[in-house]
Formats: sequence, structure tokens, C-alpha cells
Amino acid sequence: MTGGPPGAGTSAVGPSKSETEWLVGGWQFAHGVPMWQGWRDVLRLFGQLQSLRRLTPLGPLPSQWDQARAAETTRAVRRPASPATDRAGDAGIEPGEHDPRMLGKIRALLSKAEATTFAEEADAYTAKAQDLMTRYAIDEALLEAFEGSGAVLTRRIHIDNPYAQAKVQLLSIVGDVNRVRVIWDDFHTMATVVGMAVDLQLVEMLFTSLLVQATRALTEAGNVRTSQAGYSSGRMNRAPSFRRAFLLSYAHRIGERLAEAGDRATAESSASHGAELVPVLRRRAEEVDKTFDRLFPQTREIRAKRVDARGWDAGRTAADRAVFLSGQVESG
Repeated sequence: MTGGPPGAGTSAVGPSKSETEWLVGGWQFAHGVPMWQGWRDVLRLFGQLQSLRRLTPLGPLPSQWDQARAAETTRAVRRPASPATDRAGDAGIEPGEHDPRMLGKIRALLSKAEATTFAEEADAYTAKAQDLMTRYAIDEALLEAFEGSGAVLTRRIHIDNPYAQAKVQLLSIVGDVNRVRVIWDDFHTMATVVGMAVDLQLVEMLFTSLLVQATRALTEAGNVRTSQAGYSSGRMNRAPSFRRAFLLSYAHRIGERLAEAGDRATAESSASHGAELVPVLRRRAEEVDKTFDRLFPQTREIRAKRVDARGWDAGRTAADRAVFLSGQVESG
């Protein structure tokens, strides 16, 4: 995961001096604000606006929406037919859309992982979801490669406080497993994800589910009393340092386990699809990297900080209570 200043945006033309005086004067008269106080507030507002950071534009401007929509329609009409597209049509799936049945299976597994109170079941359901996600993403990649479709997309995801940086680490780790690049904007507490459409959708689904599971595990850990040295005896583990370390450790260990499930599914898919899979995945990764570097030419790695040792151990334990038993979970 990288962090850095958002890119510069386009400059806008503001109102003229006479228009500004008319607007401020009308506002003062309507609200009964004295002239000196009104202009003081306006100058403060202008000063704050000057200090705002610009956001990198991720899509076409509103004036270009019609052109972009027309270009997308043209690409959809010109897509060549294939056995894969024929099967999708028979299933009622329009070109460019994702399979709702497979997405439904993945959502059902993640919902079960969020609902269960047993760590072993949650691990198994999450692993099976990652397994299906990897297989589904590979099938979509091969289909898009045959059709000549597939474009790199970008989305913004707001990360709520507290511990926003620890939460975005979880998002970044999930993105790495699923071929999605993530950049963190600390000023706006917002992450930008860059990847193929199917990968972005799957990453958002998995991240949301894991965040629910991590929050529940953190709450359970906070209710455990401790008498270890350095901590008040009988007090609950609710210190910010403990919680931050817990979430960071949980994210890293979950990432290791998701990577294992993803690598296993990729290896099995490679055996099924043959040598055609490797260049397709490499080409998609290169396109994602190219788009990311164009949007964010200047980035920096987020430096690791010292964390609470007990919180780190508790977070790893919460993510590592059982081996992923993905083969024992039914996907239907």
C-alpha cells in the first residue's frame, strides 16, 4: 500500500469582483450580518479553501460523460462472439455484466462468516469465499481477454475512524491478494483502489466482510481481563494502542491465509486452462500498474510504527485460531 499527496486537479474560474460584492452583500442583508463580520468570515472561508488539497480526477468530466458512454456502447456492440459469451447469454448474463449466481454464492459465504460466533467456521467460510473469488476472477479475465474487453477502473473508499490507517492496511492486503492497487489519502481519510472491474467488486465485498469480522474479534478481545505486567490488573484491553496493534496484526495474518487460498485456486485453475492463463494475468497486472502510475506518479510507502506487543499477539491469534478448512465448506 502506498500513500502520498493526491494529484493536482483542474483550476476553476471564479466570480468577478462585482459579483462577489453582490453575493456577499446579499447574504449579509438577508441574515443581518454586519459588514465587517461578513467580510471577515468570507476571507476566512477563502483561506480555508486555499489550503484544501486537490483530488486526482478518476474519470471524465461531466461535459465528457456522453462521449464516454457512447464509446462504451460501441465497444459492447463490437465484442466478438465466443463459446464463453454464448454460455453467458444462455444464462441471461448481458455482455460486460458479472455472473449474479457466483456473486451470490460469494456473498452468502461471507454472510455466514460474519454471522457465526465460531472462529473456525468464520475462517473456513472466508477461505472458501477467497477460493471462489480467485476462480471466478480468472474465468472473467480469460473471457475478457478473448473478447478484447476489460478496462482498468478506479474507485474511492472512505475509511472511518478510529484506527483508519490500520483498517486501510486490511484493504491493501486484500487488494494485493486480488490484483488491486491501493493508495491511502490520509488528509481525506479515503483510499483509492485501482484494478479490473471484477477484481474491484470482489475486493470491496471481502474487505467489508473482514472488517465486520475484525471488529467483532476486537470487541471480544477487549472483554478479556489481564494481569500482565505493564497493564492495570482487571482492566479491559481497550487502550487505543492495543486496538491499533490488534487490527494491524489481524490484517497481516488474514492476508497470509487469503494468499494461501488464492495461490491454491490459481494453481488449480492454471492446470485447467493451461499456458494461456499466465500471459493474460501478467498483461492485466501491467495495465493496472500503468494506470496507477499515471494517476499517482508520486507516492511513498507508509512507514511501519511500533505497536503494542500484546495487541499484535492477540490480533494474530484471532486470525489464526484454526486452519482454513475450505474443502469442507459447501459453496452451493
